[in-house]
Amino acid sequence: MNTTYKCKRCNYETNTFKDLVRHHNKQKKCYKNLESYNYSDDQLIVMSLIPYHNNVHEIKNYNIDHLKDSKILYDNLDNYLDTVYSVFKNKVKKCKFCDKNFCKIIDLRTHIIVNCYHKFLIDEKNNNEKNNNENNKNIDINLNGNNNIIGNNNTTNNTINNNITNINQPNIYVQVKSPVHFDDMWDISNIDLKTKFFLVFNNLMYTNLLEELLKNELNLNVIIDKNTNSGIVYKNDIEEYIQMKLKDIVNITMEKLKNQLLDMNEEIKDKVFNEVNEHYRRMINKKYIDYTKDKDIQDNVIEHVSNIFDKKKEDAIKISKSIGY
Repeated sequence: MNTTYKCKRCNYETNTFKDLVRHHNKQKKCYKNLESYNYSDDQLIVMSLIPYHNNVHEIKNYNIDHLKDSKILYDNLDNYLDTVYSVFKNKVKKCKFCDKNFCKIIDLRTHIIVNCYHKFLIDEKNNNEKNNNENNKNIDINLNGNNNIIGNNNTTNNTINNNITNINQPNIYVQVKSPVHFDDMWDISNIDLKTKFFLVFNNLMYTNLLEELLKNELNLNVIIDKNTNSGIVYKNDIEEYIQMKLKDIVNITMEKLKNQLLDMNEEIKDKVFNEVNEHYRRMINKKYIDYTKDKDIQDNVIEHVSNIFDKKKEDAIKISKSIGY
């Protein structure tokens, strides 16, 4: 019987389980292909560890819906793979987690891969959370951070902000044939004049603009994989989706945000005092210059921008499917 293992993240293929384990154990994890974004990290690793026999994937015999939103296996990948491989290496037939006995080594291995080790980790996590509720805290990080790291100027124009805080900008969605090319400027046709005022005359201008832009489906041209500090972007209609490093994605994103903020600032300059307009123009440039020169600021911005893209990942994946994937 011809047995094959395929990494469902990058399509690496081998005839031996040991080679597949070695592939997943690499310090630098493989980059995800576009199709892999349809599954959770845990589903991908489980599907990779279940073999093909004569080109028929045995995963079809198992239900992995319980891993749909899970990444606990991936977060414990080294121990997970060591545990699975030890079954093969030591030829054991009894599960050390639930004490269940098996007639075949392959059946025990599959049992651990699909269900038992995941249950063990969940139980362990729940027990730990009972002892330390602090693990459940979510920390909200913005571009300015606690120390206002992108811009040091805290000046705000209260009159402007008070006038536009209650803007109700509707989310307008369209039938997307393909998103905006990543190297091009984002589509701002859904952003009205009042919202532009809010975005330009605001200390969180970069954050707010990116979040506003991603309300428009045409702009969902980035799919982030935070585990490998990489992503896939819609390059153009010929190349379509290509791999990029996360840092490069954020660099291009920040430059585009700067340029579009400056364009908006120019558009509305005749509607405000010159001093106010010029102050925020300088702030737009200063934030970008600080980002390009300060490593600590870069690290914080990369983390924050990737989180913003990650929140829209599911929508971006749906759009990728509508253009032939």
